Amino acid sequence: MLNASTAEVSGVEVENTFAVTPNLLLGASLTWLDTQYGDDVPAPGLAEAPSGRNLTFAPDWAGAINLQYDRPLTDRLSGFINANWAYRGDQYIAYDIQDKQSGYAVTGLQVGVRTQDGRWDVRAWCDNCFDEQYATGYFNAPFYFDDTLAQYQGQFLGPPRTYGATLRMSF
Repeated sequence: MLNASTAEVSGVEVENTFAVTPNLLLGASLTWLDTQYGDDVPAPGLAEAPSGRNLTFAPDWAGAINLQYDRPLTDRLSGFINANWAYRGDQYIAYDIQDKQSGYAVTGLQVGVRTQDGRWDVRAWCDNCFDEQYATGYFNAPFYFDDTLAQYQGQFLGPPRTYGATLRMSF
């Protein structure tokens, strides 16, 4: 088995949560990465070795924002709304494919009611609300016999827009 024994990684990550008001929390994070394969990267199959290229799954920029608003509705119940947004910049998602996936952002929303003592909550939610299409990985499809293509790349996609309702109870 061969491995890339040299690579350089440096970067900065900043993450914090702010109490904007007693009922509103703002969470934010920002990541900057500078990554690079070294000169001793073995070539997989017929592909060029990515020497000097950014590491796989390492975008230069990534970030997230989360807003959480909680408010008492009665002396026993609280209502809440949560909105979150996460961004990942352009990145390579396969070692042996030289094309980058474009940056993308995913948004989630929740609204619900819970007991003050945390015994139960009920919420309606949506993940990837704007149905952003993005790949989480590539692969070479087996048994693809087309002489016009050297390789056929398939891809694993991130989850599509998903929504539902959840009831949680603690015993």
